[in-house]
Amino acid sequence: MTARLANPHFFLLVVMVWFLCGAWCSAQSSDFDRGLTEFRSGNYSSAAELFARVESASPGTTDALLYRAKSLVHLQDFAGAEGALRGYLQSHHDSSDALYMLGFVLNRQNRPAESLASYTQAAAITRPAAPTIRKLVSARHARHFRRFLISILKTPGPKIILG
Repeated sequence: MTARLANPHFFLLVVMVWFLCGAWCSAQSSDFDRGLTEFRSGNYSSAAELFARVESASPGTTDALLYRAKSLVHLQDFAGAEGALRGYLQSHHDSSDALYMLGFVLNRQNRPAESLASYTQAAAITRPAAPTIRKLVSARHARHFRRFLISILKTPGPKIILG
């Protein structure tokens, strides 16, 4: 019996698929990395676009929606940020960062009851520490957060103390 060699075309096809998959995966990774670079340098609009591209290419496998939401918050697009955060939370149920950010976004949309529910859900996962609160409440947003806390204290009903 003679041994028959594998079809060389099949081998070539396997190598091409492996190469293309590697190039595609690295392109997605580089888009995410470029998005992070744009985000960190304050180019929130281009960062949001890059993160949207990464998410559409591989839904739910990266933190692209979370960073897209953060970019949209900086752009004052709170409705868009809410959609991105809710999408992120569908595949990352236990992300306290996303829940804290959603609470902030809901507060900025003047929805204090939903905001408090989101903060409470986040606090049940990870108790907020001072750095977390400082991260959420930058100097730029401190006025809104203070107004939010006052509205909660004026609202009748039980209060949950976080911290």
